Amino acid sequence: MSDMSDPSQEINHQEAASPFGEEMGTAEAAIAPQKHPNSTDAEPWQPLREDRLWTLTDVGGFFLFALVTMVVSLGIVMGSFTLLNSGLNWGLTLSHPQVQTPIAVLVQSVWELFWILFIYQIVVVKYGLKFWESLQWKPAGVPMFRYLLAGSILSLALQLLFQFIPGRPDLPIEKLFDTPASAYLMAFFGIGVAPFVEELVFRGFFLPVFERRWGAAAAVIMTGTLFAAIHAAQLGGVGPELLALLLVGLILSFVRVQTGSLIPSFLVHLGYNSTLFLLLFVATNRFQTLKG
Repeated sequence: MSDMSDPSQEINHQEAASPFGEEMGTAEAAIAPQKHPNSTDAEPWQPLREDRLWTLTDVGGFFLFALVTMVVSLGIVMGSFTLLNSGLNWGLTLSHPQVQTPIAVLVQSVWELFWILFIYQIVVVKYGLKFWESLQWKPAGVPMFRYLLAGSILSLALQLLFQFIPGRPDLPIEKLFDTPASAYLMAFFGIGVAPFVEELVFRGFFLPVFERRWGAAAAVIMTGTLFAAIHAAQLGGVGPELLALLLVGLILSFVRVQTGSLIPSFLVHLGYNSTLFLLLFVATNRFQTLKG
């Protein structure tokens, strides 16, 4: 009897070139563990089982939750300020320079705390997953200082570019840098808080869903665009500064996809922001000659 194989039992592993020059398999193959060709010790981001990973519906829930908690955060901070201002006889109003930046930073901080709580509820409570492990907060097999250096170089390159491409004369965010104390507060938030929270949300929570549903290239574009969009009001809408931030967002998402880890994109983001504030610190004589 001849050796006959049943065609119905054969598995056709079709592969197509990824948008980033690597090989990507079918939807079934994408779920299975794969080895990243350029990594040493670390493994790339590996999607969990479809029934154990948050979905596009959860991402939509995040946006609705963010809209509601934006108002809630503003109410909490403004209510607290009003009570303290009255109870302690501060005699301050929102027009005082020493009040505007702290309130803005507090509102943003409370709002972003709500973001983290929502993500925790989805990942840990709803799906029963390990928080850091599911968001792929892990080493990437490359010395971490290289990512910090890459972020710093990116920041310097864009600032050099702005020497040839004039930006907007008065950006809304510059109003928060009206005193040295305000500048130090903004630097603390921009270095110590924003990179971590924004990477957790955009590259940790959003990107895996977009990548699994539409592919790596779409995930990079979508998360990079959303990242720029949330900063649009601070930068006065579409302009050179916002386009530069869009580029930064795309690079951060690309790093996240390529390394399979959230730590590298966080470090690039940290290096980028740290260099921006360092340049401002030097250019304004330790925040003493700010435009405000």
